[in-house]
Amino acid sequence: MDFVYKNKAIKEVGFFGFGKSNKALYEYLKKRYPILSFTLRDECTVNSQEGFSQIFTKKNAYDKIRENVLFLSPSVRRDSPFLSEALKRGVIISSDIEFFFERKSSDVYAVTGSDGKSTTAYLTSKLMRGAYKDAIPIANFGEPVSSHIEDGRDKALIAELSSFQLEYYVPKTKRCVITNITPNHLNWHKSLEEYVSAKENILRGAQEHVFNYDCERSRTLMTRHEAHTVVSALLSEEELKKTVYAKRYITLNDGHITVSGERFLDTSRILARGTHNIYNFMFALALAYENTRKEDLLSLAESFTGLNHRFETVHISGGIKYIDSSIDSSPKRTLATLTMTKEKVILILGGRSKSLSFEELVRPISEKAKAVILVGENGKEIEEVLKSSADFTASGIPYKRFSDFYEGVNYAVSIAKEGDTVLLSPASTSFDAFSSFEERGDAFKKFVKEITEQKH
Repeated sequence: MDFVYKNKAIKEVGFFGFGKSNKALYEYLKKRYPILSFTLRDECTVNSQEGFSQIFTKKNAYDKIRENVLFLSPSVRRDSPFLSEALKRGVIISSDIEFFFERKSSDVYAVTGSDGKSTTAYLTSKLMRGAYKDAIPIANFGEPVSSHIEDGRDKALIAELSSFQLEYYVPKTKRCVITNITPNHLNWHKSLEEYVSAKENILRGAQEHVFNYDCERSRTLMTRHEAHTVVSALLSEEELKKTVYAKRYITLNDGHITVSGERFLDTSRILARGTHNIYNFMFALALAYENTRKEDLLSLAESFTGLNHRFETVHISGGIKYIDSSIDSSPKRTLATLTMTKEKVILILGGRSKSLSFEELVRPISEKAKAVILVGENGKEIEEVLKSSADFTASGIPYKRFSDFYEGVNYAVSIAKEGDTVLLSPASTSFDAFSSFEERGDAFKKFVKEITEQKH
């Protein structure tokens, strides 16, 4: 079978980066178009990969780009002069997200935001399973999009989309939500304005828009896009109606999540702690509203304890609790985690910087940390912020910096005593040492189990 993409007959397909998204697309194409030739490119070393006619790595990653189409991993920017030259030669530059949305049949509900998008996507998928044959989280959280290209209309797909995935593409979806927008990924985006514009792309292609009125940047976007549903935990429906028109309002009233005045869920029934989880349930309800029931919402609220790697107790040994919150890849996420931490913790911080400020973490660290362990590429950066703070200096909290993640975790275990809690909440990405926050969290879990067994 011939492979035609963007009205062009394709013989050779290239992949730049080979994470889960491109791996899934490779498997999809290889199975359906066995006559294709494949090329692999990566700025890092790659394991030997069967099935590729050519492999270009490290300084040679951009050499001889002559493939008919080149699918980029989400983290690869398209403004490289090498890619510009390839475009001039007729090479199609694309992504798995673009390929998927041009071929999918299922209803897609989309989620993006600086915080809470993974949890919102997960909750939405659970709430929708009574109305569809299945509802599946895909994209940045969940399964690769290419695994669901051929799904039918009896399935709902809940796509969590990052700013990287939205930077170059406007996906067409049934309904979307931006959970919130705060400075993030400024080591990749050229400016905050570019980051916000990427998030806005999710609105540009959606049929219906859900807005978080409590987020200032989201309110600005509401002036350019019609609101279907407005969510607020701070204002009443009556107050919202004075400033914005929407088909539906989801608010908090006397401790209950309400939809256009009707009570849907007593927030005291939400097992997962924290104000951010109340917001996550409100956003999920906004996306799933017509496709769920009150009893589904209550059942989920009373059973959901949080995603893997988000404030997850992964080990208890010798009276010491180990909590993995590796998903905390920004200062805002670590701030939320520390806010709901009741006990003082031995805090493990650091990884690769997003060029974000750590200043907002100083006070909560000074109040909630028993000791601070700094790891990774930006450990020194965080150390300088802490050292320059009068609050932290006055607290007398001990800290130590390690370049190696495992050395830092080992030290945290060595100083922990019965009754202590060791918390991994890095406030940074994992890409200095791991391929994902999941890999980092799994490594933490496995390592603490190994060394505590030796210790005890």
